[in-house]
Parts: sequence; C-alpha cells; structure tokens
Amino acid sequence: MQPTQHFSLLTRLPTVTITAPSSALLPVSNTLAAQPNAGYKVKVRLRKRCQHCFYVRRRGRWFIECKEKGRHKQMQ
Repeated sequence: MQPTQHFSLLTRLPTVTITAPSSALLPVSNTLAAQPNAGYKVKVRLRKRCQHCFYVRRRGRWFIECKEKGRHKQMQ
C-alpha cells in the first residue's frame, strides 16, 4: 500500500491519498439480524393470518397475538 501524492491547484499544498486493496475490507455477513417488533397494526377488521394467531380481549379492545410471527400482531 503506497501513498500517492497529489498537488491541489487551489491551495498548492500536497494532499496524500492512501488506497487499500479490496481484500482489506471487512467481510459482509449474510446472517439476518434480529428484527425488533414494531408493535400492533391497527385494523378495522381483525383476521388470523396463520394457524398460530389467536384472539385476546384486553381493556375493551380486541387484539390478535401470534406466538410464531410477531409481525402478525393486530389491534382493533
């Protein structure tokens, strides 16, 4: 890795640019990170989206919870 020296025409001061080979970059992992749940989707009509979804009544509202997929949570 050799630094190359360039002269800027505006300031007439030398600027140094260091280039790294592409193999020196950090590897990108293909693993999925854990996604946080965004909360409940507010719907007028609640529907079960899979066999694991179930109805719950709390505080005078209907909710749908899902043990397998948290993104199925809904409230009316």
